[in-house]
Amino acid sequence: MVVNPKLAKDQPVICHLADYAAAYSGTFLDALLSLARYCRQQLSIETLLLFPENAKGRDWLSQVEREGVRYGFLPRSHLAVSELRKAVGPNQPAIIHSHFTLYDETAILFRSVFCRRASVIWHFHATGKFTLAQRVKDIAKVGVFARYFTDRFIAVGDGTFQYALARGIPSSRLHLIQNGINTSRFQPDSARRLRIRQHLGIPEKALAFLLLGWQPKRKGVDLFVKAAAKLAENQNHANVFLIVGSDDTKRAVEELPHDSKAGPALQIIPSREDFPGLLDAIDVFVSASRSEGLSYAMAEAMAAGRIVLTSDIPGVREAFGGSPGVWLFPNEDWMSLMQMMQRSAELSASERANLGRANLRYAAEKLSLDAWTENIGNVYRELLATRLPHYRIQGHAAGRVPYS
Repeated sequence: MVVNPKLAKDQPVICHLADYAAAYSGTFLDALLSLARYCRQQLSIETLLLFPENAKGRDWLSQVEREGVRYGFLPRSHLAVSELRKAVGPNQPAIIHSHFTLYDETAILFRSVFCRRASVIWHFHATGKFTLAQRVKDIAKVGVFARYFTDRFIAVGDGTFQYALARGIPSSRLHLIQNGINTSRFQPDSARRLRIRQHLGIPEKALAFLLLGWQPKRKGVDLFVKAAAKLAENQNHANVFLIVGSDDTKRAVEELPHDSKAGPALQIIPSREDFPGLLDAIDVFVSASRSEGLSYAMAEAMAAGRIVLTSDIPGVREAFGGSPGVWLFPNEDWMSLMQMMQRSAELSASERANLGRANLRYAAEKLSLDAWTENIGNVYRELLATRLPHYRIQGHAAGRVPYS
């Protein structure tokens, strides 16, 4: 099933295969739509977005419709080749851009069988571990599919870039393009802050810490809870510790030793559509992740003018460490995290505000969605010029048109 206006027969498209079915709209969708606008306006080519079937019915699909971008759905399978053929119809992809690994093999096989002129991009959004299973899988995925059939690779951060190289991804085709965010969505709003703090029951003078904990182990929920418990034990004034999570998150916290828990000061709350509002309501954003690609949420917290405490994992220091409002602690060291939380709690309101403004400026200068869009667009230009040399962009040959 494909939704939205039909294109002229045989008109090529940029086809994104994205394993994305979040409950609420987020920065990844902002990025896809920004790129679709760029392709339409600057490259004279339309976009087709394909999501897994469990994305059907999501409210954020209305945003895609408003942009006039075609979209559809694929089964959650590594081999959704026939379904992809039905989805693209007569509009053969010029570029097949796969996100989050699920559809990487589908992109290769579809191109090999049905559309040999298409280029294939794999977009790496996360790091991983060199387990035996991963090494065996990479014999085919990297040794054959990546090396011989994938045209470009994009890593979202230094950690994912180094991990890709270590897996054997060819460096000559690997681009490091950091994620970008729409910083205007996260501008602080004092009235919204007051309203949401009241809704969450955060006392007026309490300092609120936030961690995102959907994947409890990888996101370091245990580290955050231990640090929160120790901080609550050491300090007299009230702090509030929020974890956005699921039933898995609640079970992970319940399984921790009793003396590791922060008591009623700790709340596990569901995800909410108004994430910018939640960032408004808190004072310190914590990322205790054991591994990460390049965190959208960390960039969003910076754009919201919040202090950020983060584990010093590959890629984080390079992407975010240049701002004085981002403090790094050794990975898996919950005592160091607790000490940083304590330091942040001891700051005056003006000191905290100054560090938050430094983060806001850094996000605007270094993490803009416009810059990300243009960088991806430049990769597209090169591929269009190589694979479709006669395709023209706004009256010019592909590959030689400056973006303005």
